[in-house]
Amino acid sequence: MTPIQKLVDFFGDQTKTAKALGVSQPAVSYWLAGTHTMLAETAFKAEELTKGAITARELLGINSAA
Repeated sequence: MTPIQKLVDFFGDQTKTAKALGVSQPAVSYWLAGTHTMLAETAFKAEELTKGAITARELLGINSAA
C-alpha cells in the first residue's frame, strides 16, 4: 500500500481526504494515480492531521538516508 493509499484509508475516502487537506477530490485521485505529486505544504498538513501516522517524508517519497 502506498503512502497516499494509507492517507485515503486514514480519512475514509478520496472526498474526505480532499476536504481534510483543503484540496479537490481530483487532486487526490491524481496523487493515487501518480499523475501529480503532493505539494510539501500539503504533505506536512497531512502529517499533522494524522498525528504522524503518515509522514510528509513518506508522502513526498523522501528516503531517510543517514
